[in-house]
Order: sequence, then structure tokens, then C-alpha cells
Amino acid sequence: MHLKRWITGLSALPVLIFLVYSGGIPFLLLIGIAGICAQWEYNRIISNADPDFMSSVVVWCGYLTNLLILAAAHLSGISLVAVLLALNLVIVGVMSVFLYPSNPRVGLIIQKQVLGIIYIPVSLSLLAVIRNGPDGMMFIFLLLGIIFAGDTSAYYVGTYLGRHKLSPAISHGKTFEASLGGLIGNLLVVSIGVAFFLPSISWGAGILFFLAVFFNSTRDIGDATGTGYEDSHLNRLYSAIGSRQASLPRAKTFSLLRITHFNGMEIFFFIAGPAEPIIQHC
Repeated sequence: MHLKRWITGLSALPVLIFLVYSGGIPFLLLIGIAGICAQWEYNRIISNADPDFMSSVVVWCGYLTNLLILAAAHLSGISLVAVLLALNLVIVGVMSVFLYPSNPRVGLIIQKQVLGIIYIPVSLSLLAVIRNGPDGMMFIFLLLGIIFAGDTSAYYVGTYLGRHKLSPAISHGKTFEASLGGLIGNLLVVSIGVAFFLPSISWGAGILFFLAVFFNSTRDIGDATGTGYEDSHLNRLYSAIGSRQASLPRAKTFSLLRITHFNGMEIFFFIAGPAEPIIQHC
């Protein structure tokens, strides 16, 4: 089982490295495919694979908005993302007027679609902005290293050393030891990456990076004991988006390091930009 995991992961690694290294359209296609797959899985789980929900025109509008947000972030940065979010809300709102007579649940569908759009493509769009920025390629590789190290460390520590359950009511498999192992794996990769590949990052950015990794790692990282899947609908959704699509929330927290000027204002949590101006204001 472990050998199969390693073979599967390593076989895809050269392709991933090539796409990140190439940047531009190849990298945009990568995150576009990831975004569509993640959103499809989100829709499937949050609706319990309801055919009426999955085939709704509102849901399909969400897929289109997903791709438009990623393209906008790549071409013009983050400025158009908010416009597309508002435009999507207006469009599905107008749709609801015509869809309600035949489907009174359309309001609930719109709520779930908007939540998915904010959570998935907006987070992924930050990857495109970061990749196009200064040292963007190195930051993306560092982000991937953090993800792989955290999940791998959590999996093996939880498998062999996991004793104390993290939250049995939600997940009977994950443990405190696994979460701590994932956090240590994250911090080791951060320290090595910053020391050898991003030495220009100073202590202020390093502290922000630590906080981003810490809050990112306090979730249930990976398959803590490698046994079974969770039973509750809440944790099915959490596992699907948090574990299987682990890069999504991580992309958002990773942007903490690179948030700075946007239209003349200092933004610290959602706008990606060069790291150094943050230090001047810490």
C-alpha cells in the first residue's frame, strides 16, 4: 500500500515540476483542471450527489465562473476577481427568478454555489498571482514542499505513533500525534526552503510564514492513521476538500507572506504581492 502511494506520487512529480517551472498557460491549465475537479467534488459531496443539483444551470455557471476567475487572476492580477464574484452573484440571482417556479430549492443551490466559488477558485487564483510575481516559481515549489511534507509526516507519524484521538466524534482516525508530526514536517521544509532558496526573506516575513504554516497545520492533516473514512457528512466534506484537495486552503494561507500594496493600500491577508514591503510595515 505504501509502495503504491510512493510510486503514484513520484510518477506524477516530473509533470508537476515541468508545469510549475513553465508558468504561463501550462501552469494556468494545471490549476484550472484542479479547480474544476475540486469544485465537482465539492458539489457532489455537499449535495449528496443529487442529480438535480449536479445538473442545475446554477452549478454549471459556477464551473464557468471558476475558469474565468483563474484566467482573470493570471491576466490582470487579483483586481478582477471581486468583479467576477459580484457578476456571478448577479447572474445566478436573475436566474433564480426564472428557475424558482420549477425548482423552489434554487435559493439553496445558489448559496452552495457561491460558497464553493469563494472557497475554491478564489484560493487557487492566488497561485496564479504568486507564480507571476517576483520569485513566484520558488514560492510555488516551497508551497508544494510544505504540503507534501505535512501530509506525509502526518500520515506516517499517525500510522506508527498515533495514540490520542483528535476528535473522535468527527474523525475516529486522526490523532494529535499526526497533527504534530505534520506541523513539524511543515516547519522543517519552510526552514530549509527559506534558508537555501529564499534568503532574501527577513525575520518579519519569516514570522508571518510560521503563522501561516501553523494555522494551516492545525487542521486534521492527512490520513492520520491510514484506516477508514469518516462517517459524518461534515467530515466527508472536510476530508474531500481538506485532505484530498489539500492545496486549496493552503494556497490561501500561503499568500500571507506575499500580501502588500493593492491600489495604494496595505493589504495583509488576501492580496498577493512582493514580500519585502511587509517587513517595512511590521
